Amino acid sequence: MPRSTPKRTVLSGATLVTSAGARRADLALLGERIEEVGDVSPSKRDTVVNLEGSFITPGLIDCHTHFVLDGDPDPQIITKRSDTELALLGGSLAAATLKGGITSVRDNGSRNFVNLAVRDAVNRGWVEGPRTFAAGEWLTMTGGHCHFMGHEIDGPHEARKAARLQMKMGCDSIKVIATGGVLTPGANHRAAQLVKEEIEVIVEEASRAARPV
Repeated sequence: MPRSTPKRTVLSGATLVTSAGARRADLALLGERIEEVGDVSPSKRDTVVNLEGSFITPGLIDCHTHFVLDGDPDPQIITKRSDTELALLGGSLAAATLKGGITSVRDNGSRNFVNLAVRDAVNRGWVEGPRTFAAGEWLTMTGGHCHFMGHEIDGPHEARKAARLQMKMGCDSIKVIATGGVLTPGANHRAAQLVKEEIEVIVEEASRAARPV
């Protein structure tokens, strides 16, 4: 039997807000795609949703987030939570992120690859969340910034092995902590931590696997 043509949904009368500014516009949706924007004349087969007084904007992109951190004033609280608790927290934060209008994120790392599990749960439809591109464990020197939730490395050999582990576990990118930071007591956020040779081998391994660093 021939496939039936999917019905369109017309979102009528909203204020459309984009980088070009705000204007009154209708949107015609066909399946998961926007088919038409502007003054749309709906057909009798279309489903029309009146959005007068509402606003529509394209999905936002957050290029730096961590689904295992919930804004607690003490980031080291992550060490007091199990991986199971962090995964449940991550699923909750992913759903809240999507509800807030963010439809794509780059999660820049977590402990024990928990954020990869959250990413995969979203992709499988187990939890609601934005399209997620995730680094695995962030790579830091022993005692370096965020050492309490990162993967500690010293020297090019350990750096290369850690980078390969990230790819093995399925990361979309690799996060390196090259300097100190404000989340780690006693760390100098103006000082370099990883050295050039360590970063070079990480980039070399990631480049072979077409992963950004």
